[in-house]
Amino acid sequence: MSLDGTEVRRVELDEGTVTSLTDAAWGGVLRLPFGEPAVAASVYASLAAS
Repeated sequence: MSLDGTEVRRVELDEGTVTSLTDAAWGGVLRLPFGEPAVAASVYASLAAS
């Protein structure tokens, strides 16, 4: 997870999650842009809890 171009978190995803997020055109990066750090933290917490 990057914030303003700086990596702030790295989350390991299991194969099943990666498969469900990908298709043949996927470049290997999932980008979720956020305008506020609090929103990014909330989404990170939700993803990390999965």
